[in-house]
Amino acid sequence: MFDAVFRQRLDEIVKARSSSQIAVDARQDARPLFLEARTISGARVRVGRVAADLAEDLCGCGALLPLAEGGLLLPGSSFEDRTAMLGRIAARLRSQTAFALSDERLDLRDVGAHSDDAPVFAQMPRGLFRPLGAKTYAVRLTALIRPPQADCPSHFLFSRRSEKKRIGPGLWDSLAAGLVAAGESVRDALARESLEEAGLDLSRLSPAFCARTVFERPIAEGFLLEESFEYAIELPRSFSPYAVDGEVSAFAAFTAEETLELIEANRMMPEAAAAALRILQKAAAENASALSAV
Repeated sequence: MFDAVFRQRLDEIVKARSSSQIAVDARQDARPLFLEARTISGARVRVGRVAADLAEDLCGCGALLPLAEGGLLLPGSSFEDRTAMLGRIAARLRSQTAFALSDERLDLRDVGAHSDDAPVFAQMPRGLFRPLGAKTYAVRLTALIRPPQADCPSHFLFSRRSEKKRIGPGLWDSLAAGLVAAGESVRDALARESLEEAGLDLSRLSPAFCARTVFERPIAEGFLLEESFEYAIELPRSFSPYAVDGEVSAFAAFTAEETLELIEANRMMPEAAAAALRILQKAAAENASALSAV
């Protein structure tokens, strides 16, 4: 399955994507202001990065405080105070922007934290995380499934994002993916998203943890900083996915070759493509004759 031609093509795609990511990251706002919050001890911790024009507006109305050294401070000495101020900021931006600002709450943490159980400084509306450059935590489940033909290797089982999605409409994505909600653990988020997006009950299954990856890039709303907890699972032939929450328009199985074609044609979400490529690299390195989720 993984002959020399396939391996070379896989390596070239991975290298090309790495170079592209570096180029994208270099186009960040040249004058972002780092957003900080005070801990209980009075120390300041970085919780975001804000473009200069938005920073000026939010400082002008008193929602954020300028620091002498050039950064910004989120007012409030308590979790409740900061959460209330972020609610007011969301209301202000909602009246000024064309982007829909979701009211779903996520935990606001230190941008340098590499754990979903790091201290929480406030709960913030989901729609503020990109404008304020705050860090989100996400889960992603890459699924493999055996085709009906007994002698065929496993295929990737992808979902197609609804055309109504503002980000990546119509692109192919992992079977399930989404953000970790306020107060939710990574595993609970994975179980919830799998059930909502694919009708997959993980209560008796054991997805394999694959990687923890940080994505950073400027986007239309501001800046994306996201830590993704990636899992993989091999599903039985009898599994038939179905969307519960309406965010998926279709499901389809793709061979390794077809998956590379999707990635080359930019028909996949970047994060989903990265997860699939990692699985292919692992399988190719082990000289596997079939894909494996572990």
